[in-house]
Amino acid sequence: MKVLAFTLLATSSLCLAQVPAPKKPLIGDARAAANVPSGEVEKPWPADLPIPPAPPLTPEEELKTFKLPKGFHAELVAADPQIGEPVAMQWDEHGRIWVVEMRGYMPNIDGLHEDEPNGRIVILSDTDGDGRMDKETVFLDKLVMPRAMMLRKGGAVIAEPPMLYWCPDANGDGVADSKDPILPNYATGGNPEHMPNGLLLALDNWIYNAKSNDRFRFNQAGEFKREKTVSRGQWGICQDDAGRLHYNYNSDQLRADLLPAHYLARNGNFKAAEGVNVQIAKDQRTFPGRVNPGVNRGYRSAQLKGGRLAEFTAASAPIVYRGELFPAEFRGNSFVPEPSGNMIKRNLHVEKDGEVMAKNAYEQEEFMTSTDERFRPVALANGPDGALYITDMYRGIIQHVTYITPWLRRQYIERKLDAPTHQGRIWRIVPDGAKPAPAPKLATFTPAQLVAELGSANGWRRDTAQRLLVESGDAGVVPLLKKAVASAKTPLARLHALWTLEGLEKVDAATLTPALSDIDTRVRAAAIRLAEPLLKTDAKLAASVLAMVQDKAADVQHQLLCTLGDIATPQATAATVALLAAASESRLARSAAISGLKGRELDFLRALAGAPAWKAETPGKANIVAQLARCILEERKPERLTALLDLASQPEGGWQPVAMLTGITGAIPVPPAPAGSIAEQQAKIGAKPPTSTGALAKGFKPVKFPAEPPQLARLAAIADPAIQQRAAKVAALLAWPGKPGYIEEKKAAPLTPAHKEFVAAGKNLYTAVCAGCHLPNGIGQEGLSAPLAGSEWVTGSEGRLVRIVLHGVGGPITAAGKETNLEMPGIGGVFTDEQIAQILSYIRRDFGNEAPIVEPATVEKIRAATKDRAGSWTAAELEAVN
Repeated sequence: MKVLAFTLLATSSLCLAQVPAPKKPLIGDARAAANVPSGEVEKPWPADLPIPPAPPLTPEEELKTFKLPKGFHAELVAADPQIGEPVAMQWDEHGRIWVVEMRGYMPNIDGLHEDEPNGRIVILSDTDGDGRMDKETVFLDKLVMPRAMMLRKGGAVIAEPPMLYWCPDANGDGVADSKDPILPNYATGGNPEHMPNGLLLALDNWIYNAKSNDRFRFNQAGEFKREKTVSRGQWGICQDDAGRLHYNYNSDQLRADLLPAHYLARNGNFKAAEGVNVQIAKDQRTFPGRVNPGVNRGYRSAQLKGGRLAEFTAASAPIVYRGELFPAEFRGNSFVPEPSGNMIKRNLHVEKDGEVMAKNAYEQEEFMTSTDERFRPVALANGPDGALYITDMYRGIIQHVTYITPWLRRQYIERKLDAPTHQGRIWRIVPDGAKPAPAPKLATFTPAQLVAELGSANGWRRDTAQRLLVESGDAGVVPLLKKAVASAKTPLARLHALWTLEGLEKVDAATLTPALSDIDTRVRAAAIRLAEPLLKTDAKLAASVLAMVQDKAADVQHQLLCTLGDIATPQATAATVALLAAASESRLARSAAISGLKGRELDFLRALAGAPAWKAETPGKANIVAQLARCILEERKPERLTALLDLASQPEGGWQPVAMLTGITGAIPVPPAPAGSIAEQQAKIGAKPPTSTGALAKGFKPVKFPAEPPQLARLAAIADPAIQQRAAKVAALLAWPGKPGYIEEKKAAPLTPAHKEFVAAGKNLYTAVCAGCHLPNGIGQEGLSAPLAGSEWVTGSEGRLVRIVLHGVGGPITAAGKETNLEMPGIGGVFTDEQIAQILSYIRRDFGNEAPIVEPATVEKIRAATKDRAGSWTAAELEAVN
């Protein structure tokens, strides 16, 4: 079995595809040696930076190593031997803490015996009310590397790869009655740091995961539903008060969905959608409280600064603080654990026009640091008492053996960090003088009391009350919820009441109509979204939604644009045209609109051409027109492109034909950040925004036409240099019989039965070790990996491709029209020539790619020719390869 994502200490913070686990395990130094990039030289630890000892401490001793801001202190909640190797925790409605224990993780320096069934789910109780858990009940044991848990009335949903189980406790004794399979392939394949986890029940009643492109939900019939979504995050996932998802990657501390992801996935031809997986924290610097030699490549000057971790390398499960115990300025802040740096960062959030920015709350300091190297905060949680809870795995080895370099291996052994195991602590952070109240037992609350809890200042209480009401299926509570939507005192109470009705499947127009005019923008946006199932049958409600085109609030506009795309009526199109005219400079508005226009881009361009509000050009409007044209090109349908060229060749088109042709032919300019916007603020801290997006891949295959489109001649005859220049580029992207240089495209030779088996073996390897970064569909992930689908590097020269896999490649590099400035380490020391050939043959024959397979002899030949290669390749070096 594999392990979890927060352990990624081995790779550089610039990592395009993590070093995968070998098919056959290597042992000890042989395995570690496979993870040293070509040409990398270890340097000794500086003599003037003494490394303090790191003996295992008692909880009382560890407590003394913590440093927190003035006015805060830590309190012990639970500790070994009650718990061991905790990786996640949740509070239940009975006031108990449930803990996921991954006791099988790295039991020794070689990672042997990880498949032992010693993982557990433990319930902790505080029987005397002193705040310290004094009773533990084993809910479920004999698990192999359990990863995640979601509490549900009468039991829990448990992730034990590859399965997802429902584990009921009918008599309430705290012990699971059974393990009932829900999903057989929740977490299949993937290397130890790239398997699904999380199981967050969000505001919208869907269950979301990190490192997964699935979301789930239970309906009122008790049926379990699975639906595809975008892949997000690596270890841990949380939400804010508005239900926006937050997550991170090992070297990228905080990202968020600023728009509901299911909308942006509607138009597969729109490659530049923004609003999901948004990097809201640009600053990755860390400021630990001690030297950090126990990280891979700790000898690198860029890895450590003054002996301390310079930037995030193992960011894990973040949390947005939603409690009421901390001072008011902490509400909505995010906290991010960095277990390799023995610290927790606090970020202040700034929000404007639907955009969010997170920045360090302190000047070159952190919210919490420790001088104990074994302090490993891997997950955080909001408590029912308003405190911030820390899951401390407390151990020396945090890096998985797959990624341990010789440097780190020696650190672990020489400083005796490989033992003991089966330790762990849970801490809470509280303000000085505060007395956290006992956890409320919401399980004893009446339906009316639970509805009242939807207005609590504590996010955990609101979420739990909503869950219990939805799980009850009690139709008798619906009138109370409708009343709360209309008249509850706080906006969050009205928001939760709306979503509780959605979970109960009791939303109606009479409830939504007044919510559409709620004073709070979050409530209005939610009402628009929840109205969608009713809009095609309720004309009055549809008219009310369309009338909201006059609403100036950014988050309302963004939701309305998302919803209008699903209505797809002439009235909805007119409303979108009008709304985008005012909101065109917002990247979120542009993405919300274009994502809903799949197959209708041409009609929408015609509507824009005749709209008075679109006569004058702005950068945002030009971007929209160009992106719509690019979507049509991506369809590769001659009849659609012909109609687009016909529209672009109209002499009365004004500025729009140039924008259309720009979208077809090349990089699309990105509008500059508006003055005072979040994007402008982020640029001031060093995060330079892109100036263009969507450059066509060098290997773009011309679209085949039956004959030369007459529109090309019309375009060339227009007395506008910008149009003439672009018309010539358009012609280069089209092919037809009789065109000079026209060659009938030859498809790759059909695979022989033996080659089919060869490619199938490559698919298995890819799924196990590559899909975690590049995704099962090969589209890559922002900030983590480059796309393989449609990449000229994949379908082009096999000599270049083999060199990339053997030795790695460093950015900047453009693939499939996307530029990345990351680094992929070579994996030539991990896989055999045959395995590399199998992986490469698979990626050249899937994801829409079609290129000849790669033979093992080719890999062998190139490996021998480049055996003295030191370091990774650059794009320029590879382009020079014949």
